[in-house]
This record gives sequence, structure tokens and C-alpha cells, in this order.
Amino acid sequence: IAPTGKYLSFGVALNSPFSRGTIHVDPANPTGDPIIDPRVFEQQYDPASLVELVKFVRKLAKTAPL
Repeated sequence: IAPTGKYLSFGVALNSPFSRGTIHVDPANPTGDPIIDPRVFEQQYDPASLVELVKFVRKLAKTAPL
């Protein structure tokens, strides 16, 4: 990457996912690490909305400057 170039970065995030994970105390070891199940993308809306976000960012990146 040339140091004189102009670059732009985008980040996308699903701030309010419909999928809900769980955190529980391990009954076999209550003082140990919790049991975490993030249940990522359990609801169909979550991955579909991320796909749409990426499509939008790609379109935005191709837009000519004002």
C-alpha cells in the first residue's frame, strides 16, 4: 500500500440482533467459567440483515465523491 494513497474502511455490525444467547453457571463447577451459548444467527433475520448491510456498504463504496 502506497503511503500517499487515499483509503476508506467500512465496518458493519448488527447492533440489535434478534438471536439471543444464554449464560449459565456450570452446575458441576459453580466457581469455574460460565457456560456460554451465543446462539449466533439463530434467527433468520440476523444473517439476512448482515448480508443487506454488506450489499449497501459495497454500493456506498462505489459511489462517486460529492
